[in-house]
Amino acid sequence: MFVFLTGLSYRSAPLAVRETLSIAADRLPSALATLERHAGRGVILSTCNRTEVYSVVRDAAHGSAAFDGFVSDELGVDPEYLRPHVYTLEQDAAVGHLFRVASSLDSQIIGESEILGQVRDAFGTASRAGMAGGALAHLFHSAIRTGKRARTETAIGRNALSVSRACVELARRSLGELGSKRGLVVGVGEASRLAAQALRDAGLTQLTVANRTRAHAEELAESLGGQAASLDDLPRLLAAADVVVTSTGAPDFVITREQIEGAMEGRTQRPLLIVDIALPRDVEPSAASVPGVQLSTLDDLEAIAEANRREREAES
Repeated sequence: MFVFLTGLSYRSAPLAVRETLSIAADRLPSALATLERHAGRGVILSTCNRTEVYSVVRDAAHGSAAFDGFVSDELGVDPEYLRPHVYTLEQDAAVGHLFRVASSLDSQIIGESEILGQVRDAFGTASRAGMAGGALAHLFHSAIRTGKRARTETAIGRNALSVSRACVELARRSLGELGSKRGLVVGVGEASRLAAQALRDAGLTQLTVANRTRAHAEELAESLGGQAASLDDLPRLLAAADVVVTSTGAPDFVITREQIEGAMEGRTQRPLLIVDIALPRDVEPSAASVPGVQLSTLDDLEAIAEANRREREAES
């Protein structure tokens, strides 16, 4: 048995590189089938801050070649483009890394609670595909147990930020108190749900949820006492909003520069904060240069996360 890890994360790669390897949950079965052709057994962990492939291979050369073939065939990415950003770990080092990941010690925001569930989901998907038996099953079961113990037996999760809470902190820094502000959440996935709830908890009362399927937006909006809309309403919604948080999982831009330019026409010195926590990104990057717009991404949450990280490391 030779456990091999290849991947990249917020530590090794900027957002523009990470999004080339992002694999949405509904695409994982297809990705695992491709990985099986190259590596045999394996688990793919793909989150907003990392994509990592854990596999059992013959040796390091086999593992590296398998990863190169996988990203080329499944994602259409040239392995040479990724080379400066990819890390590889073998055997005990790979095992230790997964334990740190599951315990949120390697997270951008140390102590955040989402990663343990993401590790569990990645393992579950691989198991259902017949890709994670034997040594990999033992490894991931152990890592998940360790992650649970880290949360219950240490103070690492106490007062920890999450991506959603970091969004709120960013909004407060940019806009002040949120009680009188108008918020727009685009998407209804887990990240959007958490962001919407965090905005509500921070005192924002005027909240709209927009989604491609309006019925799904209505479900989330109703649970929070907000309004629902479809993506067709985005021009109007952007014009009215003070803060936008978006995370749809769409492969292409959901919010364009042209839409944002239209939204800013007629606004009298009222800034617009857009926090794009999607990977791949939802918002056309050039929108950041539109006057009056502050466009923040996952990488821009680093400054907020850093202060929290120092506190968490002192407790770990």
